[in-house]
Amino acid sequence: MRSLAALVLAVTTAVACSGRSCGGSRASTTTSDAQTPAALGAATGADTANDRFVVHDCVGLAPEVTTCADARAAAPADPLVVGAELLTEIPARHNPPPEEWWSRLDVAMELAEQARLKSLGVDERVAVQNAALFVALAAEHAEQHARAVRAMALVRRLAFPAGARPESLDADPGLARWLGPQGAWVERTRAPHLFHELVHANTRVFRLVRTPALHANFSQLIAVDDRGAPFVTRVVGSIEVRRGTSQDAPACVALSSPARLRCGQAAGLEVADVPHLPKNHFFTRDDRQRLACNGCHGAAGTMADDVLGTRDLAPADVPSDLATRRQAVLDETTKGLSALWSAR
Repeated sequence: MRSLAALVLAVTTAVACSGRSCGGSRASTTTSDAQTPAALGAATGADTANDRFVVHDCVGLAPEVTTCADARAAAPADPLVVGAELLTEIPARHNPPPEEWWSRLDVAMELAEQARLKSLGVDERVAVQNAALFVALAAEHAEQHARAVRAMALVRRLAFPAGARPESLDADPGLARWLGPQGAWVERTRAPHLFHELVHANTRVFRLVRTPALHANFSQLIAVDDRGAPFVTRVVGSIEVRRGTSQDAPACVALSSPARLRCGQAAGLEVADVPHLPKNHFFTRDDRQRLACNGCHGAAGTMADDVLGTRDLAPADVPSDLATRRQAVLDETTKGLSALWSAR
């Protein structure tokens, strides 16, 4: 019989691989800072000016990390954190997912239920609870009530004391290693809700920023206290970046890495492997594994501005705008929780 560690590793590779980077070394995606975003912004990835597809290139953007002891040991809840990204596929499917699709998450849930609460750091606990919350809300919407109830039981078990919530308006400071110093960010906005938030079943709050070198969105995970009240945390769930302002500006996607969360490195993020990204609205790709970013985001963000309604915020307007959009998401999270919090 295989050990728990071996089973976790097998499930993380065979199950959650569908939504994350998995094959081979990732060393090629991280380099020194010698290659600047400005230089990389000139890289070409589109065949013609009208091509929707751009290359996925994180070289020079992804921070270098060192391997810590916690990164080498798989934990029971890792497959759930990684595999929950698959849930973003549901809105993009023409038909409900088949039973075999759900069974992969069932295995990940079973492993996560074996996790010892005391073994989880605060950020890791947020990530595990958030993954279970995503399963619960997505499953309930997909009329998988038994799975939703099971996942909500794990959400309750991992709930934070109401008087000691790790609530944070700001994201993990490590995000600056990806996007540059926060002081250089220009916050952007649009009317709630962002489509990304809806696809993630209102379990994350997304923010839009730009700098002279890039445009990006990133998400902060929502956690739940022991009264069933949701709140925003500093834990980053994902980033999506375009560097440069040309039609062929390269893209970079990074998703949550449980190992890096445990190590406190790179804001808990790791560069995604395009062939293993979820098959959702955001990560459409061609046979060359280029992403269809220009379907919604044109050169210099012009299509995002004109079609999606995004715009820059004046610094004085940032706090109130973020508060409004954050509360709009939390209100929807609360509605979803209310239907399941007491379910047994």
